[in-house]
Amino acid sequence: MLLVYSEETGKFITGRNYPTLILVNLSAVDETRVRLEATGVPNLTFELPQYSNDSSSNTIDCKMWWGEPVKCIDCGTAPAQWIS
Repeated sequence: MLLVYSEETGKFITGRNYPTLILVNLSAVDETRVRLEATGVPNLTFELPQYSNDSSSNTIDCKMWWGEPVKCIDCGTAPAQWIS
């Protein structure tokens, strides 16, 4: 599952508030890589980060609709810049 979130608030972002998100296609390239695609922008293929229980890992706490916490794995700067 792909979840887009606000770095400032940790809340997830939906296509309801950002309609261009529904134009993004996420597809598996192989077992460790995925590709983001949307009309008008170059595709981005990137490695999926590995989950770790280590507190210094890329695991972050996000918030769903009513503030419910959910653990997510941040995919890094390149996918974040591509989405924005």
